[in-house]
Amino acid sequence: MADPATWIGIASLVVSAVGTGLSVQSQNNAAKSQEELSLLNLQSQRQAAQQQGRLQSMQAQVNAALAAKDQAAANAAAVSLERQAQSVGAAGRENTRQQRMQFAQFIAQQRAAVAASGVVDTTGSPLALLADSAKQEQYAADETLYQVESAQRQLYFDADMQRNAGTVAGMQGLGFQAESAGA
Repeated sequence: MADPATWIGIASLVVSAVGTGLSVQSQNNAAKSQEELSLLNLQSQRQAAQQQGRLQSMQAQVNAALAAKDQAAANAAAVSLERQAQSVGAAGRENTRQQRMQFAQFIAQQRAAVAASGVVDTTGSPLALLADSAKQEQYAADETLYQVESAQRQLYFDADMQRNAGTVAGMQGLGFQAESAGA
């Protein structure tokens, strides 16, 4: 039989080989576990990125729809302002027409009063009175038309500003749509 030191050497060698084998097996298992964890982590990150992309796409679609509604509202407001401007113009023209009719009645009354007094209304003071009255009537009519035109211009300007706001909203909507398509 072999001597005990040999047996101890052989036993030690066997134990060392088994220990090395176990260590290699343990490292292989750890590497597989690490690989599996890495794959799961990658899959989780992909899913999170896809969900984020879908969320951004939905948000962009909502923003595009809101921008379209803003554009439609701005255009409707512009149309309303234009109609209001047309209404102001028609009312102003009617007021001017009524002023002129009232003036014609006033001049007729003045002429009747001058004629009743026996003075000829084509010369002197009666003519100056009639001319002054005509001048005042023309001034009043011009003032009314000026105010009407100023109000109309402001309303048309406001309508243009509304329409421009609608255009900006529409452009933002297109940006949101592009963002949605790219997400």
